[in-house]
Amino acid sequence: MHNGYNSNPPTSGPHDPVPAPWGVLTGPVAKEKIVHNFEHGGVAILHNCPSGCPDVTGPLAEYVTKQRGRYVLMAPFPGMEKRIALASWTRLDTFDNLDMKRVEKFVELNLCRHDPEDLCR
Repeated sequence: MHNGYNSNPPTSGPHDPVPAPWGVLTGPVAKEKIVHNFEHGGVAILHNCPSGCPDVTGPLAEYVTKQRGRYVLMAPFPGMEKRIALASWTRLDTFDNLDMKRVEKFVELNLCRHDPEDLCR
């Protein structure tokens, strides 16, 4: 486990050799795995809702499910200051109140933007 990232959640830095799976994940994912996903051109939609927040996770899960075949993942990420984080390679947007247009715009702008392994399609 690496702790020297310059943001929380991280947007670059040391990473695990195996990325996290794409799609809606029900448990937290190691920071190092998420960073590897960014090297594949991916976007992470992360949430911090210790007591649950279906008003946030429901619409986000529906959106991510519709992204089948795209490099988008959603997962809980305990320890963030805000409830929602949108992350990709060197890009981070955090906020508390769900704004789906903001989510869609971030994914549109950042999906496959950084893809040094030439995997993102």
